[in-house]
Amino acid sequence: MAPDTTSVSAMMAEADAARARGDARGAARLYRQISLRRDDPRAAIAAYTLGRLEMDQLNRPSRARAAFARAIALGLPERLASQARERLLALGPPRD
Repeated sequence: MAPDTTSVSAMMAEADAARARGDARGAARLYRQISLRRDDPRAAIAAYTLGRLEMDQLNRPSRARAAFARAIALGLPERLASQARERLLALGPPRD
């Protein structure tokens, strides 16, 4: 079955708009949903953007860590993957 690209496109646009207007939580919710769609090539970018929001604006390091790891696992382009790895190092080890 082909991915529902219209739905993902609409969700990406909505997430980007939420982020632009300062609604980090709303944007994070949408990027998280997109990142779960493994069959869509935008999932990796959504996971990376989610990680940045979680780290930089929402101060949720464990969620940021998970999002960056997911982005890398989903095949994030190398330039962004290296940035994601740098951010993972900056976050340090998980604190349980």
